[in-house]
Amino acid sequence: MKTNIVTHRFLTVIFLSLVAAGITHGTQPANEPPIRFQWLNVGPSFEAARVDAVGKAIGFQNWPQTDVRYVAPMIDKSLLLHPELITRELSTYDIVYFGKTPWGICKWSCGHLNENPEPLPTEIPPDRKENLLAHLTPEERDDPNFVEKYLSRKLDSYRQSKKYHLDGSINIWICLAPSSQAAQEYLLHTMTQNSMPTEALAIGYASDKRPEDLGTISFLTESTHKDDIRIKFVRNNICLNIRADGCFATEALPLARKIDAMLLAQQPLTHEQLLARRPVVTISSDVDKVRMNGCRTVSYNISVPSGQDIVCARASCREGQYQAAKDGKITLPDKMGKVKVKLIAITHELLTNTFEREVIIPE
Repeated sequence: MKTNIVTHRFLTVIFLSLVAAGITHGTQPANEPPIRFQWLNVGPSFEAARVDAVGKAIGFQNWPQTDVRYVAPMIDKSLLLHPELITRELSTYDIVYFGKTPWGICKWSCGHLNENPEPLPTEIPPDRKENLLAHLTPEERDDPNFVEKYLSRKLDSYRQSKKYHLDGSINIWICLAPSSQAAQEYLLHTMTQNSMPTEALAIGYASDKRPEDLGTISFLTESTHKDDIRIKFVRNNICLNIRADGCFATEALPLARKIDAMLLAQQPLTHEQLLARRPVVTISSDVDKVRMNGCRTVSYNISVPSGQDIVCARASCREGQYQAAKDGKITLPDKMGKVKVKLIAITHELLTNTFEREVIIPE
């Protein structure tokens, strides 16, 4: 939510500046066909008209296509100009479906935290306290001992959150796609995922800088004071979104160029070669007879081509609820009967595969 609000304000400034300068968004030819995604699976909230308007404003239908394919590069703080400033670093992984096939997404984030010189608060702000109490049941609110301990824990958390302030951060989203067209569809889709009015969004992106020699297609957006830089680019089948702010704002473009160079240094792959690098995932058809920590389990196996590592393995026995899968065992729910188990595996190259099986939990 906070990111959407910041994005809205950020692009609003751009829109108002363009309007003041007399820039208007041209009307598309009436006979120009609407933009339709060929690869990316979209959800029920997908706004086709919005994607069409933004896509046509930035010439999506004329973006160059290539047959070259790469794997995702490894991103860490060693790529930065000033890695010594990093005080926290985190990578998280997810999947996106192009057609019926899952492909990997990685979000890498880092930041520089400084200890706050101001004294830490001794009380929770009244409005925050009121909101916390509103989440308690009537019985809990009527118990003064419970309320006292509850608010004490919340005060500790609140003080901890105020102990440091963020001087700057970098967030990079990388998506491995099956083709350049798929990567470009993913980029266009992410460009429309905010609350900015469609016309303003189209004008803003149409006026963005296009860094030379960066990706197959690229966009650079910067704040008025150039302390918030966003770069979006596609290099063949790889889509990257980079945002750098505060003390890391000047890192954005050099970092984007460095990652692009890493991609260009790879040996190109065909679609078949890319698919051959996916992990192979299986789940046993039989529930393990021996319980682990009192719980039923089912065995799984993941194998990968030589030189690859699994960076994420997670399982689900309930729709949308995932748990880390480790040591070849998936913990099953405390119930009997049929259960559908799904396993997802992602390699460091963001090659992905899934396996789903229905197993029977005995008494």
